[in-house]
Amino acid sequence: MISDKERIEAAKFLRGCDCCGDSYVKCSEISEALFGNKNAICNSDASLEKIADLIDIPTCVMTNVGGDFENSFQCSNCMSEFDMPDFDRYPYKRCPECGAVVQNAD
Repeated sequence: MISDKERIEAAKFLRGCDCCGDSYVKCSEISEALFGNKNAICNSDASLEKIADLIDIPTCVMTNVGGDFENSFQCSNCMSEFDMPDFDRYPYKRCPECGAVVQNAD
């Protein structure tokens, strides 16, 4: 079974992958191992960022930032702010903007 460390490293590589740059050789090796075609990843219409998110789901912390509303929270992943009046009673499981999984809340 793949370890968390390997999963995180694979997602990190995909997020930084440049099919035309320095990472092309490694990208083509991974592409051939996964799909039997050296160019499958680079020729894919899917965003490498979205593929990486499937492998390693982004997480965040919702921090109470006060703001104009009593319950204004900010996502640590995308830095978006939200008015969440019932957050204390019904905490969000994911950020409404970026979809990151909420780890804990203030």
